[in-house]
Amino acid sequence: MAQGGGEGRLDTVTGAQTEAPLLPLAGRRAAVGVVQVEEPRSNLPDPHPSPSPQGGRERAGAILPVLLGGLLSLRLPGPRAADLLIDGTVFARIAPSGAIRQRRHFLPVPDFAPGAVLRAVDPVTGTDLEGSPVALLPPDRTGRIERVVGRFVFGSVDGEADAAIVAFVDGAVVAHAVARRAEPGAKTLSFVLLLPPAVTEGRPAFVQFALAGGTGTLAGGPVRTGTRAAHPAPRRRRAARALRMAIKIAAPDLRAAPQWGDTHFAKGLKAALERLGWLVRIDTLDAWYGGETVDVDLVLRGLERYRVDPDRLNLMWLISHPDRIEADEPGGFDHVFVASDVYLPVFRRRTGVPCSTLHQATDPAVFVPVPDAPIETPLLFVGNSRREYRTMVRWCIEKRLPLAIWGAMWEGIVPPDLVRGHHIPNERLAAAYAGAGVLLNDHWDSMRAHGFLSNRLFDGSAAGAPILTDPVAGLAEVFGDTIPTVASAEELAAEAGAILADRQAARARALRARDLVLAAHTFDHRARAIVETVEALGGPRVGRAG
Repeated sequence: MAQGGGEGRLDTVTGAQTEAPLLPLAGRRAAVGVVQVEEPRSNLPDPHPSPSPQGGRERAGAILPVLLGGLLSLRLPGPRAADLLIDGTVFARIAPSGAIRQRRHFLPVPDFAPGAVLRAVDPVTGTDLEGSPVALLPPDRTGRIERVVGRFVFGSVDGEADAAIVAFVDGAVVAHAVARRAEPGAKTLSFVLLLPPAVTEGRPAFVQFALAGGTGTLAGGPVRTGTRAAHPAPRRRRAARALRMAIKIAAPDLRAAPQWGDTHFAKGLKAALERLGWLVRIDTLDAWYGGETVDVDLVLRGLERYRVDPDRLNLMWLISHPDRIEADEPGGFDHVFVASDVYLPVFRRRTGVPCSTLHQATDPAVFVPVPDAPIETPLLFVGNSRREYRTMVRWCIEKRLPLAIWGAMWEGIVPPDLVRGHHIPNERLAAAYAGAGVLLNDHWDSMRAHGFLSNRLFDGSAAGAPILTDPVAGLAEVFGDTIPTVASAEELAAEAGAILADRQAARARALRARDLVLAAHTFDHRARAIVETVEALGGPRVGRAG
């Protein structure tokens, strides 16, 4: 008998489904990886939490009982705090904040021995958050998705002891099941997990699967689900029509736009917003002013300042070059998204403008891993020089490493034979990343100092490419231990050599980075955050009272 999560059980022989609740996991501490505390049931996050007596749902917080890239993900309502412990020792504390909305945190977890108990506790009540405690499994324990039939997900898990499987979307558990030996002598454990209708028939989403207490996702995932398009109306009030947005990018005109990274970034965001029912256009620099009226302007702040229209809702997304922002510029915007956890408090203190963190993101439909791709370029760097000697490129030349460059303005700076071309089309980037033994990344000085993570980290990780980057503030808080850093030519040579010598280990680490990106850093995630902010601001100015 194998269990389906969230809605009942399945008989693996007959396929019959019962409405019985999940089998209690009490007394199976080591077997399933979930530590029990006196209660006769699993403390995995409830996919269908019960309403509180007051009519609302209790929201004390929840952890995702999986370590992706060495990071623990947890959600907390703004006023709540949490203590994080391993085997009773506190390794991190989260203080309460004045935020109204639920916050999501990513915390590095210190080294541990298999079987160590991870807990997330409310320091006021002493109670565990949902999903806590959890016994941490050996990193080499693995599993896989075998097939998906409707709402049923069939899979297998290596090892002797029974194991808990969690299905999650955006870091929230939506279903769980238990993998057991289907018959005596079977080489692997089997499970059948039942996804709830809200997932399979709701909005499009990527569902990921993992062992509770594990350090990565199951092979064969994620699974794309969802058949219903989101309603275009904000939650606060019903819109009479679809809302319209103009995304302002710094590319000078349509002719030059294909060679600007902002263009492809904006296209990915545009598609995600349109999936939420918005009407979106992209304006290059020469079309910033004029054109059809829209409800919201979203400025991808790069090299140029935008003159806001006071009759529209004005949003800025500060994704790079924070040193170029003029002192009086943010004051014209209703909200500013800052692509750095590190710089956000500095920006808030200096400007007093409503702001929140919104990291860069990727399109997982474009950046897809290519299994078993042969190495065509041992070391690859994609980027323009802007007449400067980029750090990674300089180090490669100093150490005579086998480098290939795609980018413009390298004439007279590097030997011509290193440059493969001035521009690589965005649709070919994933294949180029897959053919690279190591994808190199670096940051402009102001971005490195202020923790603005390069978009190439997100795109390259989504493509499953092993990446080396320069040290940048805030990297571990987003990518955990999945992207190594190098601070000198000597370190670059040593790390690149190690990656090329053990491709299997490098790919495994890169796929853990991909797991992190799919879980929290796609354009669908960013689009939802932007729409929620528009709703929180009361919607567009046009037609608003007052």
